[in-house]
Amino acid sequence: MPTGVYDHSSRRVHGHTSGNEVSPTYGSWLSMRRRCYDPKSNRYQYYGEKGIIVCERWKEFKNFLEDMGERPVRKTLDRFPDKDGNYEPGNCRWASYREQSLNKGLQKRHKEAQKAHFVARCKVKPWRAQIELKGKRVHLGYFASKEEAQNAFDLAYQKASS
Repeated sequence: MPTGVYDHSSRRVHGHTSGNEVSPTYGSWLSMRRRCYDPKSNRYQYYGEKGIIVCERWKEFKNFLEDMGERPVRKTLDRFPDKDGNYEPGNCRWASYREQSLNKGLQKRHKEAQKAHFVARCKVKPWRAQIELKGKRVHLGYFASKEEAQNAFDLAYQKASS
């Protein structure tokens, strides 16, 4: 199959469509493939462009479904434990948005914090920094750039660690 072209006619075979609607599981599978292989996807730069791929086995939906099972309510596909790894058995799970934000937010130099929230995109202002200390989330502020938010997080992390 050429990059970015998907054969949607095969959906009927696995029973994960109803009319023009796809099941949540099939939608997650399609989105995973688009992120990795479709340069027109708005997420391609974070996945396909960085070399993240879908394993050969999961290029067929039936195999993905067999390995991952149905997508639970309020869960989405997450690469874990290696957030920079490929989509493959052993490195994927169905996770809540909170679980995913913790997985994406922990940078290597902060892994020992385990509950530290790194920098998150925010609609109010471009960047927000926050950290979780003693079970409480502490808002560090909104910032104009990722670098400013990163600096605020690093400073709060250093204070909490000393």
